[in-house]
Amino acid sequence: PFRYDSIYPSPFDTNHLFSIRRIRFFLSKIEIIRQGGEQVTVQDSIELEAPAGVSRKVLNSFAKLDRDIFQANVLGTVVAKGVFDSVKFRFGLDEILLQTDPASTPAGHLLAAGDTILYDSTAGFASAVLIFKTDTLSATPPLEFRLTESQEITLPLEMPVNVEEGFDLKITLRLNYLALFDGVDLQHESVASIRQKIVQNLPKLFFGAVLEVD
Repeated sequence: PFRYDSIYPSPFDTNHLFSIRRIRFFLSKIEIIRQGGEQVTVQDSIELEAPAGVSRKVLNSFAKLDRDIFQANVLGTVVAKGVFDSVKFRFGLDEILLQTDPASTPAGHLLAAGDTILYDSTAGFASAVLIFKTDTLSATPPLEFRLTESQEITLPLEMPVNVEEGFDLKITLRLNYLALFDGVDLQHESVASIRQKIVQNLPKLFFGAVLEVD
């Protein structure tokens, strides 16, 4: 299991060691997909405002993931039945949501005020924040990337699931944090190059999904 500040071999050069201090990110637009391709999403919506006072109505389907956030995310109400074989979601937030005014959201919502990692009063929300050290030397300062990019990701379920109406659904995602650093030369590449490759590797972060009916 993954742990912050543990020492891991770099996928690019397993003789080189590095550590991850923090990775926190949003998922949005979560959907489950029936065999045949029909997509089912939540029925809930929410009105959000930008700092300029411009409001927009969006699907209220968000999750916030972090190694140190242990409670499950409540994604909303889905009314569906049938056999489902995959899930789809957006890593991060659409660009228009990055400037959401946290004060306009209900208390306790994932986009409400209080997250000092993903929200900055000047820059707005980040889709993800990644903080890591490129080596194990005590004098090396950590790199911090505030990622504003978002990507749509589709994952096949490990097993198709037959869903009947009236049951709760639980989605478990399987992640490999080291996959973010595939092909990244932490010793010799520039910070800009490291960041670009990590963004390209974002879909590799997820390698499996399980849907359970309760």
